[in-house]
Amino acid sequence: MEDLKNYLTPVLPLRESDELDYEHLSNYEDLVKQNLKNIVLTSPGERVMDPSFGVGIMGFLFEQNIPSLRGSIEGKIREQVSKYMPFVNLTAINVNTSEDETRLSLSINYSVPALSSTDIMILLFEDGALLKS
Repeated sequence: MEDLKNYLTPVLPLRESDELDYEHLSNYEDLVKQNLKNIVLTSPGERVMDPSFGVGIMGFLFEQNIPSLRGSIEGKIREQVSKYMPFVNLTAINVNTSEDETRLSLSINYSVPALSSTDIMILLFEDGALLKS
């Protein structure tokens, strides 16, 4: 088996790899993005040892599409990132829904000063399921 010192953590969701048992992340920028995605997708209470962890975006998908909902999503994301990833600066959060309310897109622009990096994470949902990340 290959030396694991160049790998940080497995890619989530787990995927088989030819090199190792599973694909792994090897840079901190990808690790930050994966952890940010986990915060957004995890529902509060899902992590038994830390029931307050997570935005629970899926719980917002079937709420009435009003401006205060978008503000609630943004506020929850900012709160969770501040608590669990304080080294990340959120520069913009955009929540958009389709007219028929079956699609939701979420884009999060962020920077990590310690890594001198900026990035954007885009999540697309349709009919309550994650389509693309």
